[in-house]
Amino acid sequence: MNCQELKQAAYRYFEKALEPEVRAEFEAHYAACPACAEIIGHAKALNCEQFADFLAHYFDGDLEPEQRATFDKHIEMCPPCGEYLKAYEQTVHIGRKVCCEGEGLPTDVPDQLVQAILEARKREC
Repeated sequence: MNCQELKQAAYRYFEKALEPEVRAEFEAHYAACPACAEIIGHAKALNCEQFADFLAHYFDGDLEPEQRATFDKHIEMCPPCGEYLKAYEQTVHIGRKVCCEGEGLPTDVPDQLVQAILEARKREC
């Protein structure tokens, strides 16, 4: 296993979805590769639930450099969290345009998203 293959397999590794022989190759590689050991260390330091808890701080730029590095490594290793971050950014952007900048809502925004934004804004006020 090489470094790129390790990165591609990391999500399945953490989900315990790798076949035993691939898991053994994965663990042998990151045990022998300092760069991959660092990445895996960061990835282990932040699970998906914690990722969601820190999302607003990440988006606002409020994380310390070490926390930011851990967060970035998690995104790199966890495609679902990377997609979640993109959706979060889009939601915040749309919410700010509609609620703060007075712009009209784009026509392709799902009604469920609009309702979720409005409910979140009510809780903030």
